[in-house]
Amino acid sequence: MAYHLLQHDRVGAERLSVALQGASKMVLRCTRCNSFADAPICAICASPKREPAQLCVIETPADLAVMEQTQAYRG
Repeated sequence: MAYHLLQHDRVGAERLSVALQGASKMVLRCTRCNSFADAPICAICASPKREPAQLCVIETPADLAVMEQTQAYRG
């Protein structure tokens, strides 16, 4: 991706650079699940629609995103 942007879209590369710098300063880790968040508790953990008695163990925040896309787990 970096090679493509540098070769074909220098403006896009600069925008991506600025966005990544901002994200590295603003993105936190959820204190409950350790996923990425913009607050101390992520929106998933803070949702009252979740079943707190259920637990799903995943390896990475990317795995969490995949689980959420299935809409099959409500813990």
